[in-house]
Amino acid sequence: PMIKVRTDAGHKPLVTDGGNFILDCSCGMIPDPALAAHHLANIPGVVEHGLFINLARTVIIGSEDGATIFEY
Repeated sequence: PMIKVRTDAGHKPLVTDGGNFILDCSCGMIPDPALAAHHLANIPGVVEHGLFINLARTVIIGSEDGATIFEY
């Protein structure tokens, strides 16, 4: 996987209200998202992850050409 610190327009790290850094991870298709979420949640220092297991049934991805909607 490729991991990078999310930054603002001035290339300064973005931090949450709690003072935590935001990391973006590009890893392609996740074969077992629930298992990945479990492992991420159990890493010391990880506050939250962006895997919305059983929380969302619709995904809207916006681009310059409009939006694509996926329903599961």
